[in-house]
Amino acid sequence: MNEPAWLSWAREIAATAQNGLHYTRDPHDIARYEALRALAARILAAGTGITESEINSSLLGEIGHTTPKIGVRAAVFNNAGKILMVRETHDENRWSLPGGWAEPNQTVAESAAREV
Repeated sequence: MNEPAWLSWAREIAATAQNGLHYTRDPHDIARYEALRALAARILAAGTGITESEINSSLLGEIGHTTPKIGVRAAVFNNAGKILMVRETHDENRWSLPGGWAEPNQTVAESAAREV
């Protein structure tokens, strides 16, 4: 499905703002990320006909690290047939295939490659 480039850009700006707001504690950075979120809302309102207020309400309802909530994993083998494993420090140091969350506007393959 082809979508307008501005829609992809606005989603990426909104995601960057949400991630920044989730991770930063610096008041100056908070103001910058809030300005980015407002810019994304203006772009989306101009392109969709939905009011900026409605879009802002929707964006404010999103919390935490923005992600499509799709996990990706990759199996990577070397020439000797050995498989790459990673230690998951957030999961009691258990071993798993490399992976993590997919990112907005990335394919599953792009997300898996980034995680590897």
